[in-house]
Amino acid sequence: MGISALVTLGGISWEPEIRGILTVALASALLMGTVWLLLVLNTGVRLGSLLALAGMFGWFTIMAVIWWLQGIGYVGESPTWEYEGTFADPAGIEATGIEDAYVSTVGDLPDPNCDTGRIFPVEETGWRFTRPAPGCLPRAIALALHYSGPDADEVRAAVATVDTETIRSRLVERNGLLSPEDPRYLDEAALEAKFDEQVAAEANRIDNLSLSALAAAAPQVIEWAETVGYVDLSGWDLLSTAESGEATASAE
Repeated sequence: MGISALVTLGGISWEPEIRGILTVALASALLMGTVWLLLVLNTGVRLGSLLALAGMFGWFTIMAVIWWLQGIGYVGESPTWEYEGTFADPAGIEATGIEDAYVSTVGDLPDPNCDTGRIFPVEETGWRFTRPAPGCLPRAIALALHYSGPDADEVRAAVATVDTETIRSRLVERNGLLSPEDPRYLDEAALEAKFDEQVAAEANRIDNLSLSALAAAAPQVIEWAETVGYVDLSGWDLLSTAESGEATASAE
């Protein structure tokens, strides 16, 4: 009997579906069997068996009630289309100036890519300000560095200065919170390399400052540039990054 059972088990092809069925069957038998055995050993065969059956059928009842519950809440009314109005596009509509306002005047904007060279930091690049050519838009960092208003130092400190002390103090503070065994801990050489990397990244961010960001940080620079003729947007308005949400809402 034992040998034949072993031969039968050995002849089973252990495909995933058969393996899954046997796994579930074995797990169910072990779960119910161990619970029944604990109850029988503590309360007797008859009472333990009754308790085990009561628990199993109670479990079945709870599962049945849960499966009978509705899977989603109230759906409500189905969406419908409602007529709001009719849009007419008669011939000759372009004569009203709508196309000019949205299409043709875009070509009148100055080219922002006339000057693509590196400007900041000036100590390394040796940059000197030159008046933008006709049809070209100056770089924001160039305007910030060339600004000659009474608050020029404050403007440069706000938008054209790399705060190396703050960068170093933050790195040292974060590194001090880690133990030497932590893989994120930086030794002196690695800390200095990380500092140089963040300083270079901050300098690159300043060099690529946009006019919208400059308008948010120092709007007086944009007003000065428009007054002296460095910036001419042909009637268009330059919005700062702080007003980007308002522009999106207006477009929608």
